[in-house]
Amino acid sequence: MYFPESFCLKSIELNEKRVIRDAIHDYIHVDHLVIWRLINSQEMQRLRRIKQLGGTYQVFQSAEHSRFVHSLGVYQVVRRMLEMEPLDKVLNDYDKLCVMCAGLLHDIGHGPFSHSFEGVFEENHGLWLILIIKRLMLKKN
Repeated sequence: MYFPESFCLKSIELNEKRVIRDAIHDYIHVDHLVIWRLINSQEMQRLRRIKQLGGTYQVFQSAEHSRFVHSLGVYQVVRRMLEMEPLDKVLNDYDKLCVMCAGLLHDIGHGPFSHSFEGVFEENHGLWLILIIKRLMLKKN
């Protein structure tokens, strides 16, 4: 368990940094074990099969990217923002890790056709997001 006041990001750094090639962000750097484990979790990997723009690809053929790729991109943008002032100075390491995890996991509650079917199931992806994060927290790695 991590305690905000004593937590240090250096303590969870990977020995070898991971780099993921991305069409938009070029290289996405993963420096921390927690992030790497989340990326490789089945909850994140299922996002590879879910299109970011639902059925839009039927009309716009180049709208092919997945929620997985989108989530990696959000993580990269957040990670880079946390390196800039004033965020670098005002947030502690624990808060930075929480923000990186939130950026990465923000879409894990989406199902196929995402917003299009939320009305059918009468639940939004935010509720599923909470359930999935609770499940992730209970898992033993």
